[in-house]
Amino acid sequence: MRLITKILLAAAVACITTKSMGGVRATQSSDHLAVDTGRLRFGLGTGAGATLHWVEQDGRRVVERNAAPLLSARLMESATYDGLADFVPDRRFLDAAYRVARVAHRTDTDAFVAEIEGALHFDDADRLPFTIRLTARTDAAHLEIDVQLSAAGEFRNRFLRNVTLRLPLELEWRKRVAQGGDQGLEWDTRYYYEFPGRSGILPHPDRNEFRYFAVEQDAPRHFRIWRAESASTPELTHQHGIRAAGWSSVYDHRGGLLFALRNMADTAPKSLEVDAADGGEARIHLHPETAPAFRPLDPEAARHLFGVRHA
Repeated sequence: MRLITKILLAAAVACITTKSMGGVRATQSSDHLAVDTGRLRFGLGTGAGATLHWVEQDGRRVVERNAAPLLSARLMESATYDGLADFVPDRRFLDAAYRVARVAHRTDTDAFVAEIEGALHFDDADRLPFTIRLTARTDAAHLEIDVQLSAAGEFRNRFLRNVTLRLPLELEWRKRVAQGGDQGLEWDTRYYYEFPGRSGILPHPDRNEFRYFAVEQDAPRHFRIWRAESASTPELTHQHGIRAAGWSSVYDHRGGLLFALRNMADTAPKSLEVDAADGGEARIHLHPETAPAFRPLDPEAARHLFGVRHA
């Protein structure tokens, strides 16, 4: 009832409808859906920039006041790129505009399902149409997200640099990141280290901050787990292996978020990344920027991304 009141205060003319089937409850206003599975609550926008506005479990919001798009993409434009080394003098980067055309949803006896249809638009009519399906099941404490992509346009001298599913978080400053390797090996690393100054060890207090953490399946039979202090410093690799477990998590002392990608090795290259700065951000790179950029209309190069269900 408190959430409905907030919607009425924010938009006094909004029409509020509530639908409950089984244990799932969905409350809709003119441009927002509030969904409650019994163990998980979240808010989903239904307008042109539809995204997950907030996510709550056990009274704790791990996502709050989020307006960032669910999907992002970047193109590299170059007339001299050879498909391997993208450090070319004439390169230019173009970021996509996230535009949603339609949000459809239904609530049945055991689940809430929403489908977001739209495209990542570049200029000159080049675009990446997408469908994002969100499924929240009765009494489930997790949200299932499926993404399907395609390419439309000419993409003349244009190459896809990255495509990312992302979710900014609202965690506390002190946090940890856990990463799943293979054969049951896990890494659990602190984001921020403090070193007090002690006689004979350090003359002055110091600190060390690791901002980026990734599980990167760069080939069907190879992955690596790494962390880095910044985007301009080299990665520190923890582990090499064959098939990553396909999950990572970020949390503070009150909890956090675990996110996973099915069949990472079968659709490599793929990467799970955490940006641990501020409240944190979870990123699933459907095409990571550590892999070579490719022409979207090349069916062989694009087979890991287009026509594939990313779940």
